[in-house]
Parts: sequence; structure tokens; C-alpha cells
Amino acid sequence: MEFGAVKEATDLGLREDQRSTLVESLLPDVTYAFRVRAFNVYGRGQEASKPSVRIRTMATTPIVPPRNIRGFDEGKVGTLNIVWDPLDESEYGGPNVGYNVYFKKAGDPKDWIFVSPNAFLYLIKYYALI
Repeated sequence: MEFGAVKEATDLGLREDQRSTLVESLLPDVTYAFRVRAFNVYGRGQEASKPSVRIRTMATTPIVPPRNIRGFDEGKVGTLNIVWDPLDESEYGGPNVGYNVYFKKAGDPKDWIFVSPNAFLYLIKYYALI
């Protein structure tokens, strides 16, 4: 992260009156600390500031959808086991990530049907779309 922030500050130009910068593309729900180092035409100063107080970015919805969604047959007629790759922790966007599963028959104009995560067993007899 230090390299990216240094490059961004450098790209903004050398201005002695510059006392702030906007650091973008930070991940949500992550704690950051920042340091500042002065530089001039002769180079970068030897010492950087002490780290700032820790600053946590606001939480948001997950950054990406689940990947590699697939189904496999358990050998029972009318049953499909749906699996996906879990999100990486850096993609959560906030605490307590969970998944909602919806399904509908391919080509059916009706709304998607929500499968309750609390359901012990949800039989899907004629619907399977991944």
C-alpha cells in the first residue's frame, strides 16, 4: 500500500502548499494507518511521520458475486446440490457475510424463488438453473 500511496501523491505534483490528498480504491471495512513523508527536488526525506490514528473504511455490500457456481448430482432423482467458491475475506465488504440462493426454471418468466437458509431441506423437483 505504501508504494501506491507514494506514487499517487507524487503524481499529484510537487506543491509546497499541498497539505492533503485523496487516497482512492481502499477496500471497505478495512482498517488503515497512513504516514506522510516530505520530498523535494533533491529526493525523499529520511524520516516519515508516525502512523496516523487507525481509520476504518465504512462497510458495504460484498465487492464481487460468488464465483464458480455449479451443481452436481448426488444420485437422487429431483435433487441438485449447488456449490460455489467462497469469497476471499478482502471481498466481504463488511462483517457476517452470508449467501442467499434463488432458483427458477430456465426460460421461465416468473420471479426467482428464494431458498431460505434456515430450511432443513428444500426439495427442488422440476427446477434447476445455475
